[in-house]
Amino acid sequence: MGLQETPTTDQRRAPRVAKTLEISYSSGTTPTAARIDDLSATGMFVDTHHPLTVGQSIDFSFQFTETEDDAPVRGRGQVVWAEPMVGVGVRFTHMTARDQERIKYFVAAVLFGHVSGNRVH
Repeated sequence: MGLQETPTTDQRRAPRVAKTLEISYSSGTTPTAARIDDLSATGMFVDTHHPLTVGQSIDFSFQFTETEDDAPVRGRGQVVWAEPMVGVGVRFTHMTARDQERIKYFVAAVLFGHVSGNRVH
């Protein structure tokens, strides 16, 4: 599959926040370090120069610096759009309910101004 257009805001159903977080992901290969530039309860934009294709599944791990839990968020996602040498949009496909709630909480905290850096207050 080739390049797909970035979804418009109308196509997104979950609020997204522009927040930079370090991520490690792999697709059956050695883990790659990259950066999340925006995040929602349903997906993320990963700023990466490593080629990923639309439809490809990735396993990922990233960490919030939270006051009560520093455990990494882990899951699996699917690349839904890609722009070479820029990054990819990833839709979450598998994740624990606890990690889903942690992401929702983090996004809400950013939206309502309760996050400085990546620490939730």
